[in-house]
Amino acid sequence: MEAPSLSSVEIRVLGCLIEKESTTPENYPLTLNSLVNACNQKSSRDPVLELEEDEVLDALDSLREKRLVYRVDTAGSRVAKYRYDLDSVDQFNLPQKALLCVLCLRGPQTPGELRTRTERLHSFANPNAVLEALKTLQEDFEEPLVTQLPRQAGRKEARFAHLLGDQQQTSYPNEVEAGETDNDGTASTNHELQGVAQPSLREQLLIQQSQIDALNSRLNDLSEEFARFRAQFD
Repeated sequence: MEAPSLSSVEIRVLGCLIEKESTTPENYPLTLNSLVNACNQKSSRDPVLELEEDEVLDALDSLREKRLVYRVDTAGSRVAKYRYDLDSVDQFNLPQKALLCVLCLRGPQTPGELRTRTERLHSFANPNAVLEALKTLQEDFEEPLVTQLPRQAGRKEARFAHLLGDQQQTSYPNEVEAGETDNDGTASTNHELQGVAQPSLREQLLIQQSQIDALNSRLNDLSEEFARFRAQFD
């Protein structure tokens, strides 16, 4: 698979479809209204967006042309639904889909952050499993789909980012290349290539934040379900 060139809205739409297939399978494929709400969620999104329905629909049309999304028309229903289909382009396993999904929805992240934030999509056994899956996304396709960014000054872990389109940035402030010297005069190293750090207090806090994000996401989904239920009696 060649890395597609997607707009930031297309990236958000694709990430939401992958996410909701796992987190709310009873509501998948998604209607346009549900997809707009998913794109504009306040939790588990970075950046938080306020997309209009027309913007999401334009992104869907473009993704359909690229064979990444399909429209589903159900007999007896006038409301179209949408699903993604990465497998029509190439074969992806569940760990790869989970990582791409979270990278699309939340931007560049460390392996530790990815492990906690993919919990609802796929449970990685350990930090090394995350790194192995990231490695396959770099090496097992016609073009790399993710890249490792230079390590930020003051951080132990380098971040990874997707290579799917214009949301991907090539440089970030306050980052240093592996092997450069930090402010304290010690040589920095590429943490991912040398090994994986033991769970830290920061990672424990990330786990708690991920759980809060998951609860907020579920509340949003339940709110949508209740609105549809009430509409039956209006």
